[in-house]
Amino acid sequence: MAVSKTEFRTYQLQEVETLYEQSFRQLRSELNKGQTYSQACAKLSDIDQKLKEEIANDFLRSIVAERHFGKGQKIEDIALLLGVTYNIVQDTCNMMLKEIGHELARKRLHYQHNTLTH
Repeated sequence: MAVSKTEFRTYQLQEVETLYEQSFRQLRSELNKGQTYSQACAKLSDIDQKLKEEIANDFLRSIVAERHFGKGQKIEDIALLLGVTYNIVQDTCNMMLKEIGHELARKRLHYQHNTLTH
């Protein structure tokens, strides 16, 4: 049974993983057909709105990571490919770098704590 986009639904972990994989494949396929990021995301169906937004955001981060950080593509080129503003891609990059910085700081504190207590 299809769940409406506005209906809240609880998913099992395996189901979420499967939805992510299927959705990422569908989104990539739509981009390869020349669709914009928004047009591709609009084609995701049978997923509640909250999960759809999470998948769309994670997909955007994945594309930015692959193309900008992985392949060195310019932010403006990625924005053009996705049909989004430069600022959306730049903000995504900044958010990812900030998260990496926080994670590295957390690991450093954890390492220092373990070194001092052992």
